[in-house]
Amino acid sequence: MNRSIAAGGACPDDLSTRALESRVLLAIIRLSSHEGTLSIIDREVLDTLGRIVDGRHRREATIDAINRLNVAVLARTRRRLAIDNAPSLLLSDDERGVLDSLDSLRQDPRTPGDELLNGQIEPARQSEFRQAALGVIGAIDRRTSLPAKTMLSSAARVQKPRPPVQDIDALELGEVTTLLMIRLWVRGIGMNFSGGAAVRLMGDHVAEPVLAEVVCAIMDGTARSLRRPFDVRCFCCSELSPDEACVLDAIAALAGGRLADYGHRLLAWLPAEEADRLMLSAGAASYPLHVSGARLPCRQWDIATLVARQPLFAPPTGAEGHVVH
Repeated sequence: MNRSIAAGGACPDDLSTRALESRVLLAIIRLSSHEGTLSIIDREVLDTLGRIVDGRHRREATIDAINRLNVAVLARTRRRLAIDNAPSLLLSDDERGVLDSLDSLRQDPRTPGDELLNGQIEPARQSEFRQAALGVIGAIDRRTSLPAKTMLSSAARVQKPRPPVQDIDALELGEVTTLLMIRLWVRGIGMNFSGGAAVRLMGDHVAEPVLAEVVCAIMDGTARSLRRPFDVRCFCCSELSPDEACVLDAIAALAGGRLADYGHRLLAWLPAEEADRLMLSAGAASYPLHVSGARLPCRQWDIATLVARQPLFAPPTGAEGHVVH
């Protein structure tokens, strides 16, 4: 894990200071602003970000709201807004206006139209923007069970574990983001692109580079050392596999500052030598993950139930396995 980790020095209002839901939405708008010229990896990241927002039960309505919001921001304003698709922490005034407008509508859906997007919406277009924005806000807020900028201490994470879940729609926003990073890494194998590069790019877009590095380190170690099939589902699957739950559990322990628990959880599927290797590189990531807006909770996973519900694979036979989905 050799990418630099910034300790302090962030601008008072750069992207990393915003709530994760705001970062995800801005990343979608940034990428959509250049959708016609995106690389394969950019497109994969955009698709993954969209899946963070659109829950399985209301996906069509959410996708429609996202598309209408993109049109309203990128093509329905008095002038072309300065929306940069590069994964930059720096916010332009227009990008700050987009995020502030979404926050205002989240607090008060009746926010006057001339106060939205720094006054750049024509009166005839204000209702269009408001309806699209509220649709997207409602969708992503269903993923968010904590207030926008609330963060739990390590003690609170340990003392108030979340109940077990079996469906992605029951996960918190940070968990969904992490899970889809895992699935994106594996998707690269079948679709012939670098899953690691895509995960890192996604981490940069949502200002979670350390989380992306942790996911890549774990998945690299798993692919390198595991001698059985590793159950990672495709994007469309609404259920979590036991292996996916184990990875989420390990990363949540690291984010909570519980390094010993992190190492113990890695041993649930990794050989001791590989778990030790990951442990040695984990210390620098624990604090940034702890203060991160991803807010990974401690959850009481019921792995036995996940295994019994829908096993994808027969018991290991000793043959060498691979990371698969």
